[in-house]
Amino acid sequence: MLIYSAFWQGSEAGVKYVAPGGDAAWPDCTAADKPCSKTTAANRAVAGDLVVFLPGRYQGGLRIRNGGTCQSASDDDTRKIVFQAADSDAVVLDGSLPADRKINILIAGNCIAIRNFVVKVPDIAGSTVAILNLGRDNEIAYNHIAYDGNLVPTSGFAHADGIVLRNRAWVHENRIHSVTVGVSLVGHGTGAGHRSVVEGNVVFDVNKGDLEDADCFKAVKNTTNGDFFGAIIRGNECYGWHDDGFDGLDTRNLEVSDNFFHDPDPFADHPTCIKPGYYSVNQTIIGNRCLGLPRKGGQRYCIDAQGTQSSIFEGNYCDGGTYGIYLQRGAGRGNNNRFIRNTIINAFEAAFFLAQGGVKGTILRDNTFSGTVRDMLITSGGTVTGSGNRFLNDKNNKGFGKYLGGQNDSKGPL
Repeated sequence: MLIYSAFWQGSEAGVKYVAPGGDAAWPDCTAADKPCSKTTAANRAVAGDLVVFLPGRYQGGLRIRNGGTCQSASDDDTRKIVFQAADSDAVVLDGSLPADRKINILIAGNCIAIRNFVVKVPDIAGSTVAILNLGRDNEIAYNHIAYDGNLVPTSGFAHADGIVLRNRAWVHENRIHSVTVGVSLVGHGTGAGHRSVVEGNVVFDVNKGDLEDADCFKAVKNTTNGDFFGAIIRGNECYGWHDDGFDGLDTRNLEVSDNFFHDPDPFADHPTCIKPGYYSVNQTIIGNRCLGLPRKGGQRYCIDAQGTQSSIFEGNYCDGGTYGIYLQRGAGRGNNNRFIRNTIINAFEAAFFLAQGGVKGTILRDNTFSGTVRDMLITSGGTVTGSGNRFLNDKNNKGFGKYLGGQNDSKGPL
């Protein structure tokens, strides 16, 4: 970060300094010994400015309404307004806010970067958020986000959330913990989804507020349109969650890839690694890993695909759980899903379970299945088409359903 600041100081971009007690006028706070306030910086900074927050604890939150001129969140910093802590973990945006503020950092402008801060989720009764993004093409990176209060109850619908995105943003390399939801993608004010990228974050101990909604990552439509075409949740790590590692709820065209979900909250009743969504369509679930799910006592799923339609599940690896892949109509229809080259081992009841006969168009191709009781279970009236699958324990007990095809299937150990 010191090298980064030196680069900016040597360039044509404006470097301004902020301190908890800063009171300099905006044109004058170009030196660390003459800082301005965070409110002045939030109101006056423009594209090309680097606003350096000096070490300390900042009260009252941050409201950013100005914007830069970038075309995407990955553009050069000279087209953004960059708010950055001078030293890692040395700048704390406190969670003790006025009673009328339940958002610590509100980003209403476009082309804003928020980097390297410690951001507390406000400790106010009800639902609170550390960072809410309303603007377009903003970057949220290298921050440490947590809730350490006691006013958000662990019942009802109260949330203490880390990052909520209502418009497209690039969220990467953050550390988020002790919250209700780590990162939420929510349709913006007009209802449409957005092409946000959430990558390289570590989210853990997701066990505060409404425990039935305690997820590392979540995507949900706002009003009528949940199309997140181009949005990606990839390369993240998630552990210690209570409900779902990822919950797609009612979205379309979202990619969830190459994430590592492991070791959920040991007190959780029914944790799931990946839940594409009860009403979701055209989800791409690819290359994820799920480890450490308890194998007995409750309904614990690696992939809970109930209700999901017309989605592809490819190259995922699961070890443990009650069921590896669980598929039924659920609240949606559960039709026309493809499961390709997945490896599901050590699932207790079944590696693959089609749990409702009304599900149509399920295809299994080139998967490896291993369950303690059985490798595959198809309920009465259900039909699955497959080829090239390997059943490691030679327990292809499909129940009363139908398994069609089966060309090039194999049984027994590899």
